[in-house]
Amino acid sequence: MTGSYSSRRFISVALALMIATAFLLAPLRLSDANRTHAASDLREVETALVEDAPLFGSKWRLMDIGGVAVKTTKPYIQLDEAARRFSGDGGCNRMSGMVEVSGRTVTFSRIISTRRACVDQEVQQTENDFMAGLERASSFYIRGDVMRLYAKGIAILTFKTDAPTAPATPAVPATPARKPLQPNSLCEKNEQTIFSCRLRRPVRIVSLCASPDLELERGYLQYRFGLPTRIELEFPKTRESTQEQFAYTHYMRYQVDLTEINFSIDGNRYQIFDSYNGEEKPRVMEQGVIIERPNSPSVTYRCLTRPKADFSKLTDVLRPH
Repeated sequence: MTGSYSSRRFISVALALMIATAFLLAPLRLSDANRTHAASDLREVETALVEDAPLFGSKWRLMDIGGVAVKTTKPYIQLDEAARRFSGDGGCNRMSGMVEVSGRTVTFSRIISTRRACVDQEVQQTENDFMAGLERASSFYIRGDVMRLYAKGIAILTFKTDAPTAPATPAVPATPARKPLQPNSLCEKNEQTIFSCRLRRPVRIVSLCASPDLELERGYLQYRFGLPTRIELEFPKTRESTQEQFAYTHYMRYQVDLTEINFSIDGNRYQIFDSYNGEEKPRVMEQGVIIERPNSPSVTYRCLTRPKADFSKLTDVLRPH
């Protein structure tokens, strides 16, 4: 009996030590995995900070359908923004139809094609699946020279473009050339950075920049979205009376710190947010931008890494909200 008791006691102690060791090592493994994942995302952003091809004016050649590569290089589509139409080739037949684009959503409708039969049955199937995919598509995403069409969040068609087909015209800047920017930011070197971070998706930078002399009735504040090579959105467009366009909110209590900067562009409500909630287990730290559009679901773009932020500069500058 004594030997049996000692044996059971030894096994229990050994099991306890194994569980404790696993418990202690698990956070380390999880932390390492998180660091590896974050580093991978960061490398992806570093290599992806290139200018995306335009949706309109590019010849988008079909590469795969549902993840399966197509065996012909003939199928393509091309979108005409002014006419709200598209044209292309399915592989055997020419096709065309209507296209509606709003933000990242897209709808292809009234698709028609010529009626020539394909000699190659595989090419015929590709054409059928291509046209069916266009009819199902509800959103798109462009990264560099690759575009994907999605249906219910699933990629169904993948395209690639070599270059825009529209003739190049020399750019005429509407404003003076932009000064050099700060690293990983859309703020100029002589500006103050109120908020700036790289977004996880889409691969863009969002920055809230201020003049060095920002005060209640002096200087300027501007929101910028895009890449250092191409700023896609700048608000307000002029640098006069900008403070009136923004509202600032800061709420803080023990283990909770919430900051919001709100403004509206063409009826769309934007919110830069920086939130910390230590009451949640695990604690929640999130930063990014929320865009609320009338009659559409809101969209949240989250920061890839901890942003550079200094909201204290806004305390006496923006109106409370």
